[in-house]
Amino acid sequence: MIGPFSRSSATITLACTILASYVYFPARPAWNQSSRFALTRALVRSHSVQIDDEHWITGDKAFRAGHFYCDKAPGASWLAAIPFAVLELAAARKDDRGPELGILTEGAPPEAIAPLREPGPGEHVHFGQAFARALYLCTIVAVALPSLAGAFALRRILGLRLPAALADRATWIYALATPAFTYSTALYGHQICAAALILAFSLAIQPLRGRGAAASPWLCGAALGLAVCTEYPATLPALLLGSFATWRAGARAGVAVLLGAAPFGLLLAAYHQAAFGSPLQTGYDFVAHPVFAEGMRANYGLGVPRLWVLHELLFGRYRGLFYLSPVLLLATWGLFADVFARDRDATLAAAIVGYFAALNAAYFMWDGGSAVGPRHLVPALPFLALGLRRPLEAMPLATACLAGVSAIQVLVATAAGPEAPPHGDPLFEFALPKVLEDTPPMLGHHMGLPGAAGLLPLLGIWMLSALNLRTDRAPTEAPARHPDSPPRAPRSDAWRARQSGSHPR
Repeated sequence: MIGPFSRSSATITLACTILASYVYFPARPAWNQSSRFALTRALVRSHSVQIDDEHWITGDKAFRAGHFYCDKAPGASWLAAIPFAVLELAAARKDDRGPELGILTEGAPPEAIAPLREPGPGEHVHFGQAFARALYLCTIVAVALPSLAGAFALRRILGLRLPAALADRATWIYALATPAFTYSTALYGHQICAAALILAFSLAIQPLRGRGAAASPWLCGAALGLAVCTEYPATLPALLLGSFATWRAGARAGVAVLLGAAPFGLLLAAYHQAAFGSPLQTGYDFVAHPVFAEGMRANYGLGVPRLWVLHELLFGRYRGLFYLSPVLLLATWGLFADVFARDRDATLAAAIVGYFAALNAAYFMWDGGSAVGPRHLVPALPFLALGLRRPLEAMPLATACLAGVSAIQVLVATAAGPEAPPHGDPLFEFALPKVLEDTPPMLGHHMGLPGAAGLLPLLGIWMLSALNLRTDRAPTEAPARHPDSPPRAPRSDAWRARQSGSHPR
């Protein structure tokens, strides 16, 4: 097996291509991201869970006992606190913090910025370059790097059943031709959750070898704990994956999984106690925005899954997953074909996909507000991508064509940013005009390339990557043996003679 951390040219190329794509589009302040980042800044600067000093930068917040808090699961903020602490240390040494936040009147020059407070009529919150730069760097560490690790955890699973070249292509499709790309460039929790869940799944299917074998269940549990700390809905999939790991490896491994997850559970309970007065209360119990609070009032906004919502989540132009990334239609076929073939791993993966789909269809704000695609389904995408195995083998041309369409559409959506308006077609009515009008930031613009031409350097990287993945590994390379597959039969002398060409045909 050529593992996920092999030094082969193709693996290095794949990793560099994915990471370069994720860092190509700087994160931009918006309610969802700013809420998480406000908690990060409060943890590092004031060692507090209260965001009172900066709560005006977001409407996604909780209010309890006279104080404001981030209303999101804290995992993403915790991860971002690590690089932010380093940035703060560097800024303190240079004594060059620069203006970060303030209030600016519409039409006024940037130098007229006032101290941060509640914006009045004709005013808006101004985010300085120091704030934007810190958000960008923290997003790379807290989201892009875990997303890259998640992609290679998926690659590790695919490598058990596919030749290395096809496993690389499936990983490329997941990482760059689905909404996983979009949400790897922003400080949301969905991609961190997806990476943690698929990493735990890969360790449950095939533990690490050598000295790492004993650590596998501990790492699996830690990944499951991180997933729940980052997105609360991951609780049930984490329980399923923990039970699956115990079933595969035995009770002793199950205890290790539990112990690996325990520190995250204790830390989350302590955070809830400090912020919301009880280990079992979250920010969603104290949502400040009146519209959101009304929607969350009963059962955290959850009801009965609605079929019309599920149709919109999958096929609609507004938030449809298959509309944005049509290659996932083939992945869906492949995954459920494996389920009907009684593949236990595929059955668990399909159950996790079905769970997130049903949960999203039951949520009052099913569209995710300002979003690209069905963002609440993002944690399920690596499990759905496991179904790419069959179409890559059975219909490579059709898969390549749909993957190309998906990659271009997701690229445009990512360039415009994940906060598409809560109406209309986010791809052709929002993202494409925005990219053509030269408004979204991307690294290509720093090279002097205007408008959509700013995408050309990244497209060049993609082309070189595709050529390398096409030529570096032969598609006929045998995959590693899956742990549940029967042992291979010994080769006969006649078989060896036929392979060498010396046997009469």
